[in-house]
Amino acid sequence: MSNEVPRYSQIVNVLTAEIKGGKYPLGAKIPSETVLMRRFSCSRNTVRAAIARLNEVGLINTRRGSGSYVTKQAGIIHSLSSLRSISQVIRDLGFEPGMKLVNLQEDPNPRPDIQAFLGTGHIWWLRRVTTASGTPFSINDSWFQGEVAEKMDIQALVRGGSLYAHIGRVVGREVTEATDYIGAELANDIEANLLQIGAGQPLLAIQRYAYDSAHRPVEVARSAARADMYRYYVKLTKP
Repeated sequence: MSNEVPRYSQIVNVLTAEIKGGKYPLGAKIPSETVLMRRFSCSRNTVRAAIARLNEVGLINTRRGSGSYVTKQAGIIHSLSSLRSISQVIRDLGFEPGMKLVNLQEDPNPRPDIQAFLGTGHIWWLRRVTTASGTPFSINDSWFQGEVAEKMDIQALVRGGSLYAHIGRVVGREVTEATDYIGAELANDIEANLLQIGAGQPLLAIQRYAYDSAHRPVEVARSAARADMYRYYVKLTKP
């Protein structure tokens, strides 16, 4: 299988680097589709796929009939419109994703909602601290049935970065659907230490229930992210 980066992703990487490097500052209009087609010797559909990805991660905002403009960035921005791993989001924004303090163990006393979602049997707990270019910003806790957890390779997960890609590759179950519940919480002493912030600082907490392509429960997850670095967004249109 080829590891070649798709053409639209190559365009995304180039434009992201140029935006981060200041070639297109806040509020600046990026080149038109026609100009980008000529520059990258590609089709209009390829350019539009790249523009859509840049919109999705919040680097630009496209205004119908006007063009695409660089938007203000405030840390890691994650669109609610797609089910993508946080490592993919970090890469799209020009940061290097990483993990530390990764631990997988059996949970002897899982929460009732975890048991209700995943069913009976042995439930395992995975904890990761995710980083963006070396800076910790999110504590990620995931719970799985033993049949999923026992097939996971922690070293391969750390090298690969994406949990869902790892589950698909190693476990053979592709995560295709999830429900998120988002709220504000305050960092306790343990969370504050892991995220290098003060106790009581605000966190963006996301509770997730994820399914595979056969609509079988795969994961219950909770992430606690630094509110000064991480936010979700959703684009709405009038029906």
